[in-house]
Amino acid sequence: MLTIDELRKLNGKVVCHPLGAIRLLFNRNGKNFVYHFYSDQSPMQDPTNFHNHPYTFTSTVFKGTLRNYIYDITESETKTDRKMIQRECCEGSETPTIYENVDYVNTLTFDVSEGQSYEIHHSVIHKLEIVTPKAISLLDKGPTVNMPYFVLEQHIEQKD
Repeated sequence: MLTIDELRKLNGKVVCHPLGAIRLLFNRNGKNFVYHFYSDQSPMQDPTNFHNHPYTFTSTVFKGTLRNYIYDITESETKTDRKMIQRECCEGSETPTIYENVDYVNTLTFDVSEGQSYEIHHSVIHKLEIVTPKAISLLDKGPTVNMPYFVLEQHIEQKD
């Protein structure tokens, strides 16, 4: 594990993540890494936001426990509480709806604790939950292969 002084030398970029984590992004020897620092003091903005990633990644937990939920997604012909949208990673881009209504089934749930790693393929739809009050993980990002990425959002009813 890197020391604070070593992290400072990496000139990492610190950003806030929609899951409530503080992220430290850095590149080391041409590879992209992200430290995630989770705390129960910074609540998740949308813990029901199922999504995939535009890259396959391996995440190693250094502190605490994370829970992953893996989903199968299908288009529905009836009204559901979710729609699948396509997200671009640039400001001002359109957000087209791929499926207006989707059915989703939780096919796998697993916990990952200190010292354990897991891999998520870019095609997998998942959501993440923080089980312990604090957690730290290191995400090793693979090359971008699946742009754009997809998010399942709740339908927001329009008020008259």
